[in-house]
Amino acid sequence: MVATRLGVCDDLPAYRTGLRTSFATAEFLVEEPEDPVEWAARPGDRALLLTVDREPSWEVLSSVCRARASLVVVALLADPSCRRYRDALALGARSAVARKAEPVHVVEVLRAAVRSEAVLPVEVVGALVAGGSGGSLASEVLDEEAVWLQELACGVDVDELAWRHGFSRRTMYRRLGALYRRMGVSRRTEALVRATQLGLLDRPVPARPATSTPRTTGSQGLTQAGRSAPSRR
Repeated sequence: MVATRLGVCDDLPAYRTGLRTSFATAEFLVEEPEDPVEWAARPGDRALLLTVDREPSWEVLSSVCRARASLVVVALLADPSCRRYRDALALGARSAVARKAEPVHVVEVLRAAVRSEAVLPVEVVGALVAGGSGGSLASEVLDEEAVWLQELACGVDVDELAWRHGFSRRTMYRRLGALYRRMGVSRRTEALVRATQLGLLDRPVPARPATSTPRTTGSQGLTQAGRSAPSRR
């Protein structure tokens, strides 16, 4: 039997050591990757325990799940609310568990995830069932707005997004803010989670025609003509 490589990503060394001890069997070969996205892309059977708490860690979760759909990812939730369970699953995690859960329960959740099963609290299952499809909201999002979300999900920042679509930075922020409010969210990460739930990141959109006359934006009358692409840092 070939052991599954298990990555454990958490900021606290003592916590990682505890999980390493709990998974010290022939079933798993435990590693502590510094770059989970790069580690996940390597060949072979792999599973990942990833702590998600602050916004950057949610972006890592999204990147890992989008980079390799077959990867077994279990999110370790610092905030084990129904909403955060739903967010983790929407981003592509196979399952999720409270970070403060007993190690033996974390082992149980991961083993179930490897079998393509999910061990979830009853209240979370109830919230998922009651959540609805959101189809009406999805239909209200314009194709152009879906493109913005798709490009944000691919790592494009707001400055480059504004340049690509012929808006000033201020106008781009204003339009994204209006879109986020319609989606019932306030931040980029939350918007991408909601967009995943609504299927907007996979929506086919028509190609945007190239234009020689860029649009102007707002009362400032700013134009994108002659503007160079934002520098990459």
